[in-house]
Amino acid sequence: MFAATIGPIDGVRLLSPEAMNRARLEQWRGLDVVMGKENAVGLGFLLPTAWCPLGGPGSFGTAGFGGSRAWVNPQLELAFAYTPNLCSLGHFDAREATLSRAAVACASRVN
Repeated sequence: MFAATIGPIDGVRLLSPEAMNRARLEQWRGLDVVMGKENAVGLGFLLPTAWCPLGGPGSFGTAGFGGSRAWVNPQLELAFAYTPNLCSLGHFDAREATLSRAAVACASRVN
């Protein structure tokens, strides 16, 4: 799904470039009282923060219970999704963070 927000997948693009850019404009940043940490949101998407960097600056995505994450970085033309089969009880999964950093590093070298 996230790949289709930045380009067509099997002929389907979910957001125009203009809508994608509007969706990732920061609407709010502050203390999320549920998470107990800083969060930032665009129009329906999470934005990167220090504790949840997603795919780095310019990326946007979502987080789920147990440490799952999905995000896209339009500049790197990279979509990423992580769904653990052993859920973390917190809102952070070190495995996802490590894999996200590695994916961004690889894509940065290519682009």
